[in-house]
Amino acid sequence: LYAAASTDPIDYAWRPAYDDGCLAVAEAVDAAFDTLRPEDYPAGVPGLGLNLLYWKGQCERKNARAEAGYRTYRRAMDIVEAEDVPDTQEFKYQAYHGAGTTLMTLGDGQSDVTGLPEDPLAEAERLLNRAADLRTAWGMTAAGRVGSTENISFIYIRQNRPDRWDKILSHTEQVDQITSQSWNLTARLIAATEKAKTLQPGDLETCDEMRNIAFETGAKLSRRTPGSFDAEELQRLVTVEYAHYVPKAMRWMDYARLGGSDDAALISAPLEGDALATAKAEIANRLINDALNLPCGGG
Repeated sequence: LYAAASTDPIDYAWRPAYDDGCLAVAEAVDAAFDTLRPEDYPAGVPGLGLNLLYWKGQCERKNARAEAGYRTYRRAMDIVEAEDVPDTQEFKYQAYHGAGTTLMTLGDGQSDVTGLPEDPLAEAERLLNRAADLRTAWGMTAAGRVGSTENISFIYIRQNRPDRWDKILSHTEQVDQITSQSWNLTARLIAATEKAKTLQPGDLETCDEMRNIAFETGAKLSRRTPGSFDAEELQRLVTVEYAHYVPKAMRWMDYARLGGSDDAALISAPLEGDALATAKAEIANRLINDALNLPCGGG
């Protein structure tokens, strides 16, 4: 069911009339829990429960049902913490990762959800770091570990502290030294652009540094693929205020794809040869100029 929901053209659809959508996934998981015998769950086969809750939580998370997703992942964490689930169980780290990622979207003071931890953003950061530790225990390399830690930048965006852009730049640099990820690069692009706005007119050295970061980040984004973005969820993670940066980040990727099979939205007719080279050069020049002339100062 989850495979059908996530690969259909109407991705992750949550509609009663949609037989293979995420509502069907959630209902199937709930039905499975209703039929599991008490002696089988959770003590007998905790991995089964974690597996089921993972797929349900993913569907809720992808459909912007953050509260439902958080409750589902918390239920998975209850299994983990009540049973002797080994760290090498795959869905153990997924429980913490899902809970941390959904909790951050509920804990920035804009939500009226009750029953959250006293400091939701601090707890979300703890959960993501715990997920990263469990990824390592499961056998992942440092590149796998950042699959969870890269999301911490979106917590910093919500903290609205004077040093948040510096924190994000430092954190995203650490992640990028291990592997370039689309979400991490987008957070880095946001931080460089927003920090540039806060600079004094005479701070030319830092201004140039932010411009170089924007350019280098864009260049790395141009090597990413459409499937690496999940733009709708990413826009929710960066908050409404900064959601407009997601299509900006994807323009670099669109430049790299120009002339490919998915460029109908970019050009009115197929291009090839000199025409394609000219179009790509024009787009590249515009993107590079925008990055290297990033506005500095002005609030």
